Formats: sequence, structure tokens, C-alpha cells
Amino acid sequence: MPHDSSVADRARQLLDASKSKFYNPYTLLEWPVTVGEHLPCMGDSLMSLAGTDIFGDLDAAARKKLSFFETVNLFSVILHGEGSFVAGIAERIHLPATRPYAAYLHSIIDEENKHMMLFAEFCTRYAGAVYPSRGDGFSGDSDERVADLLFFARAMVFESLFSYYNRLIATDPSVDPFVRRIHQLHLLDEARHVAFGHELLAAGIRDLRSQGLDPLVQYCAAQLHDFVQILRVALCSAEVYADAGILNPIQARRLALDNPAGPGAFPAAARSLQRMLCACGLPAAEDGP
Repeated sequence: MPHDSSVADRARQLLDASKSKFYNPYTLLEWPVTVGEHLPCMGDSLMSLAGTDIFGDLDAAARKKLSFFETVNLFSVILHGEGSFVAGIAERIHLPATRPYAAYLHSIIDEENKHMMLFAEFCTRYAGAVYPSRGDGFSGDSDERVADLLFFARAMVFESLFSYYNRLIATDPSVDPFVRRIHQLHLLDEARHVAFGHELLAAGIRDLRSQGLDPLVQYCAAQLHDFVQILRVALCSAEVYADAGILNPIQARRLALDNPAGPGAFPAAARSLQRMLCACGLPAAEDGP
């Protein structure tokens, strides 16, 4: 883990911002009886089947139904990932290396718990359940010299990718307003978490390069590339397609994963992420993250 004072300085700034934007998730929102009844829960281009023949054959009502279950899956994936993030922070928060920014890590735990509550409430209230975890990759094998750095880097990757979806949906006037509000809340907190992860990863990569450990930098880049692929796969779910009434959900999943322009907005989100990783000092992946 880096010992750069810039990380602690950034953490103090972000903690002050979190304190000024503190909210109670139990009183902040009024939950409607239904969602997605009149308006979709996400735009067509964001859905994992967009660009496939199956999606092209769906009428407006079927696409709206699919958008609901895709949203439930998106929230489920984020919920499980944030659960792993919180558990990992709890294991590291009192280590000497994280002591300079432990106070902000406590704030992150608080905010991630709020997010998990909101996502779980949405999924159980409107869909009856949270989709099960299919593995989020946070516990991927890591060289012990960079295990903690990669844990926080994976968190930044996770939050950056899904913040891209948050941003697009939160600003889409064609989407159900309550769904937009959930994305808005999540995006505001995650922007601070991503900023912290960016500072920490950049400092960590500088440390590795200053010690002549370029092979470890390459290792980190490869690990993060693999993690992105795990998240890509998680967005394509036969269970989701079945719940949405897609006739051949297994084939639909195969088409979504084989679509070079998809799934949905993921390639664009991954390109945005790659620019961020390069800014942190990591080499660009040959075929994108």
C-alpha cells in the first residue's frame, strides 16, 4: 500500500464532503407502489441484449419489461459487489497502512451500507428477491505484495463502471423518475469513492515504478482486465431474460456475450475506465479492459 501523503490529504477532503452530504436513506425516499409501469427503467441502448436480433424483435411493452428485470439485475450485481467491498474494508481498516485514511474508510462503509439497503429494498419490494451473486471477483488471487492495492483498485474499477450506468440513467428523462432518483443518489456517493480509489491507485503505481517493479505493474493491469470481464459476464443473465419473458434465455445470454458491440453500454463504460487506469499509470490493455 502507498505511503504517499496525497492519499491521506484526499481522504480528508472527501470525508468533509461526505459529512456535508450525509443523509438518512430510511426517510429520504417515498417508495411508490410500482415502478416501470408507464416508463422504462433504463434506455434501450443500455440493456444487455441491445443490438441483438432478439432485442430487435421485441415490441415496446416487452422492452419495458426487460428494462425492469435488467435494472433488478444491475442493482443486484452492485449490491453483491458492495457487500464484498465493505467486508474487505472491514478486514483492512485497522491495519497500519490504512490508518492515515481510516476515518474516510468508515464513511465509505456507511455509504455503501446505505446503497445496499436501497438496492435490496428495490429488488425485494418490486421483484420479490435479489438475484443471487454469480461471483464478483473481489477475492481474486493476488500477489501478496499488491493484494491490498488490488483490492482497492478493483473497488475503483467496479464503482467506475457502474457509475457510468448511473450517470446515463439518472439523466435520461425517458426513464421512470423513481429509478432515476436511485441512480442519482448512488452516483453522488460513488463519485467520491472513485476519486479516492484513483488517488490511492495512482500513488501505489508510482511506488511500484519507483522501486523498479514494473512487472508488478503489468500484473496489476492484467488482474484488473480480468476483473472487468467478470463484471461484463455478470450483466448477461439467462435468469433475467427468463423472468422478462424471453423465449430462449440461454441463447439470449450467448448472443449478448458474443455481441462485439455489447452488452449494452458496457464497452463505452470500459473505455472510459481504461482512460482512468492509464491516468493512474497503468498500461493500456491490448484489447481494452
